[in-house]
Amino acid sequence: MAKQGFSTRCVHGAQRSDTRWHQAQPVSTPIFQTSTFAFENADHGAAIFAGENDGFLYTRLGNPTQEGLEEKMAAIEGGQAALALASGMAACTTAVLTLCESGDHIVAGDTLYGGTHQLFTHTLPRLGISVTEVKADDPANFAAAITDRTRLIYLESPANPTLVLTDIAAVAEVAHARGIPVLVDNTFCTPYLQRPLELGADIVLHSATKYIGGHGDAIAGVLIGGEEFITRARFETLRDVGGCISPFNAWLLIRGLKTLPVRMDRHCRNAQIVAEWLTTHPKVTRVI
Repeated sequence: MAKQGFSTRCVHGAQRSDTRWHQAQPVSTPIFQTSTFAFENADHGAAIFAGENDGFLYTRLGNPTQEGLEEKMAAIEGGQAALALASGMAACTTAVLTLCESGDHIVAGDTLYGGTHQLFTHTLPRLGISVTEVKADDPANFAAAITDRTRLIYLESPANPTLVLTDIAAVAEVAHARGIPVLVDNTFCTPYLQRPLELGADIVLHSATKYIGGHGDAIAGVLIGGEEFITRARFETLRDVGGCISPFNAWLLIRGLKTLPVRMDRHCRNAQIVAEWLTTHPKVTRVI
C-alpha cells in the first residue's frame, strides 16, 4: 500500500479480496451499487465473459443484489429461475422478444393492462409480430385464434384494473396441446394468493412496482420460469435490449417482500370490509 500514491489509495484502498468485508455474511442482502466487478486476472475475466466460470461481469447482466431478489421470486412463485428487470413493461417486452421474432403471432386476452395493450397493438406490429386479442373468459376463444405462427399465449388474471378472471389451467391445456407456452401476468394476486406455474403456466410476469415492492418507491418487473427461458432472456434479450434493474431498486423489492404476506392479508381484509359495507348502501344495486 505504501508504494501506491495518495490518489490511487483513495480509489483502490481496501478493495482486495483478502479484506474482512469480502468474507462477511450479512443477515440482510446488501446493496452492490456497482457497474462492474473485479477479476483475479485476465483469464478469470475471459472465462466469466465466455460463460465458462460462474461470476458477475457487468450489472446489466447480473448483480448480487439482483440475484438475491431473483432467487426469492423464483422460490415464492415455485419457478426454476427468475430475471429482475427495470419495469413491468421491460419484463413484458423482454419475454415477448425472447420468444417471438418477425412473422410470429401472439394470442392474448383482451383484458390487458393499458401499457401491454399499447405494446401489442402499436409497437409489436412495427417489428412484424402480430397479436390477436380475444375474450379472456372462454378458453375456446384462445384455441380458435391459434395459428401455425403462434408462439405465445399471454394472460392477465385477475386483469388490471377490471379484475376479469381467466381459467389459467384450461387455457394452458389448450396451448400445450399445440406446443405453445403460456405467460401469466400475476401482478394483482402475487404468489401469496395465486401461483400460475402450479396451474400449468410456463412463465409468470410481475410488475413488481405494485404489491411486490409495496411502498411506491421502486419501479421494477420480474419474469419467473424455466432455467432455459430465463437464461435466454438474460443473455440474449436483456443483453441486447438492456432493460436492467438497478441494484438499489432490487434491494427495495427484497425489503418489500418481507412484508408481502402481512400486506396482502390486510388488502384482502380491507376489501372485504368495504364490499360488505357497500352491500348495505341504498345507492348500490350490486357488489361484484
